[in-house]
Amino acid sequence: MMIRREDPRNYMHGRRRRSPLRLILLLMTLLMLGAYGWMQTNSAQVGVLVLTVLNRPPAPTPFAAESATIAANAFARGDLPAALTAYERAVTQQPNNVAYLYEYGKVLIEADQSERAAEIGDLAIAATPADVRGYALKANALAYSDPTTAIILALQGEQINPNFAPLYAAQAIANTQIYRYSQALNAGRKAIELDPSDATVYRAYAWPLIFVGQSVEAIENLETSIALSPNLPGPYFQLAFEYKSRLDNPKMAIAIYQKILTDLSPSPTDAAKANLRICETYSTAREANFNLAETYCSRAIDILPKYAPAWRELGRMQYLRRNYEGSIETFEYCVELGSEEVDCWLYRGLAHYFLANCDEAWTVLNEAIEMGTIQEVETSLLTQIQIGIDNVKVNCPDYRDAIIPTLPPPTLIPPTPIGGL
Repeated sequence: MMIRREDPRNYMHGRRRRSPLRLILLLMTLLMLGAYGWMQTNSAQVGVLVLTVLNRPPAPTPFAAESATIAANAFARGDLPAALTAYERAVTQQPNNVAYLYEYGKVLIEADQSERAAEIGDLAIAATPADVRGYALKANALAYSDPTTAIILALQGEQINPNFAPLYAAQAIANTQIYRYSQALNAGRKAIELDPSDATVYRAYAWPLIFVGQSVEAIENLETSIALSPNLPGPYFQLAFEYKSRLDNPKMAIAIYQKILTDLSPSPTDAAKANLRICETYSTAREANFNLAETYCSRAIDILPKYAPAWRELGRMQYLRRNYEGSIETFEYCVELGSEEVDCWLYRGLAHYFLANCDEAWTVLNEAIEMGTIQEVETSLLTQIQIGIDNVKVNCPDYRDAIIPTLPPPTLIPPTPIGGL
């Protein structure tokens, strides 16, 4: 039997040759897929390449020291958002640098972010336990909300450096919060003696001065603070409140609030607050001007549409004008926005009472008395609430024999800090 073998030449001749074009397309596809994968994981480098090709080199990322300088300059200008952004960048680059952490925390306190400032204080203490600044930062962050802890931290800081003025500024505020006015005054005076160029120590000393009835001296310290840091809104708010509430000079208070709006380039939060304070000043004056007041409350809401305190004040003015239905709607929105101001319950309950909505009036007014007791609001406010409850019992047959729920003993709440006014 013969086996037929193919001629190798014929075999090779019969196979199709692979097209060079196909190989080129395959290689190009693989290269494109690889390039795409690299671009997805190296987007920053891609941006640099693009800008380089366009002859527009990217701006270099500032060093931490440069960011800190930018932040310090922004803070001096009163531009708190820019200062926070720059300090955040510096802290991100050097998370254990206590100098940056401390300055960052000070801006957070000025921007009403004390809880975050306390966290930064913890980071500073953890980074360098022997550095007094971490203890001073956290003490000042907690001085209003947790005065006992603030005092403990300040005393710990004294063991490291007894001549660091911010430690005593924190104690001036914290001791005032727990009614230790003598210790607070002594701490405030010592803070100024140690660092008379620090604007914050004058503000801290003004706090106990207010509570011992020395308003004139308190104003002098606040004005000194403003002279040292003329672009920060905090002391202006404190000073205006003193003129409005304790010196009964609403015109001066309004002038200071207007200065915040026109001269300081305030953040949206501070701009809304300044407009609200003007609104409140006009609405609570001896000769109240509700029309003018509403203009400024509306401006506050235009800036921050969900600004609950402005809605509260609008509701109060509606109530005083006997627009009870409108005030109820406004107060309900105020509560929906998260407000815990007792006024939103007091006037809403009274409005329900005048509309003969006995069930709603009873419920809301009892909620108000409970909130007011826990928050330790002024006695006059609690008296208003109680009068409303008594009126419901007298004039609503279903509630004549109702028993007012027994309230739990109040938790001691320190006075509202001036910075929040």
